[in-house]
Order: sequence, then C-alpha cells, then structure tokens
Amino acid sequence: FQSQTGMCYKRTGATILVTSACNILCFILAAIIPIPAMRTFCLQVSQPVHSSSSCL
Repeated sequence: FQSQTGMCYKRTGATILVTSACNILCFILAAIIPIPAMRTFCLQVSQPVHSSSSCL
C-alpha cells in the first residue's frame, strides 16, 4: 500500500502543491476586501488550507 501511495504522490505531488498554493494565495488576497465578515472568513479559511497542505 505504501508503494502505491508513494507512486501516486510522485505523479501528482506538484499538482497538489500548486493547487494548494493558489488556494492559500486567493484566500489571503481576498482578505483585502473591505467587508469585515468576508475578510474574517477568508483569513479563517486560509489557515486550515495552509496547515493541511503543509502536512503533505
């Protein structure tokens, strides 16, 4: 099972990294929005996305 998982990450790791980086960047940039509730939401969502992507 570990060899299959390793092969999967080897083939798709860069794609997962780029997608996660784009998600983090978009949520952080959206925090500039002048609507306080939207700003708070974007900052709160960017943190778990960052922590889950850094575990890879």
